[in-house]
Amino acid sequence: MLRCMHPLQLRTARFRSSRSACNPPPSVQVSKRVSRALLGQRRSRRGTAMAAQPSDQAPPPGQPRPSSVADASNNSVLDRLGELDRAVSLAAYRSVGCKLPRPLLMLYEHAGNGLFWLPAALIAWLLPGMTPVQRMWAANLFLGFLLDVLVVGTIKGIVGRGRPVYNKADDFVLVVSVDHYSFPSGHASRASLVAMFATVCLNGTNPPLAIAVLCWGALTGVSRALLGRHYVGDVIFGVLVGACITAALTQGSWDASGFLIPQEVSQRWFHAAAQQLSQLHWPLPLDQVYKHL
Repeated sequence: MLRCMHPLQLRTARFRSSRSACNPPPSVQVSKRVSRALLGQRRSRRGTAMAAQPSDQAPPPGQPRPSSVADASNNSVLDRLGELDRAVSLAAYRSVGCKLPRPLLMLYEHAGNGLFWLPAALIAWLLPGMTPVQRMWAANLFLGFLLDVLVVGTIKGIVGRGRPVYNKADDFVLVVSVDHYSFPSGHASRASLVAMFATVCLNGTNPPLAIAVLCWGALTGVSRALLGRHYVGDVIFGVLVGACITAALTQGSWDASGFLIPQEVSQRWFHAAAQQLSQLHWPLPLDQVYKHL
């Protein structure tokens, strides 16, 4: 048929056939575009999945292994522990703390206040009627309170954990107003320090008194969670801080013979302080007492 056609018509027919071969119908073009788009999506998903998978290959020498997965797991563990701590503390506050007389719980709060114990230890060290052994105890206890304030204050500033939302701040009497942090519990660390320190000093000579002091320290720590001042985890860590300070004061021996401030040093410091105090003009005849020491 092409042979019977005019040469011009033959060229026109060949051009149209070649054009139709290069430009397929619109339906074919749409199908090709859709297939290309689907292929691109598959490749992108495959690349994202491969990037998300952790690499099992060891890093080159001198380069640390990526810690993003480890950090995420550590954060998840800490978050779970924090949620558990908050749940247990809230349950203890609602089931026990709200049913007990609040003045009774606040009595333990006042008894464990550092505004009482810190000057009490210093006054006991300076009292003229104290024996050298008792003065040594007072000097080491005063040092322990200073360490307690330093350690607890530093940890609170670093961690920065707020107090429970159900804490009643309006009855926060005799407590430093700037202490808005909860971890660890200063009352728990101080009470455990006093209880363990007294046990070391008694050294088995008065078991009923030692048991009474230990019970007081434990109840003081428990009252912090029942009052809503602290979480249970704050109290537990506070007890550990008090135990560590007691171990440091006894140099790990848990015996009065291993105190950081021995009896001779305590007596020498006391006589030096007594000479300075005897030069002051006291309204009471304390200067005469210190002159004869």
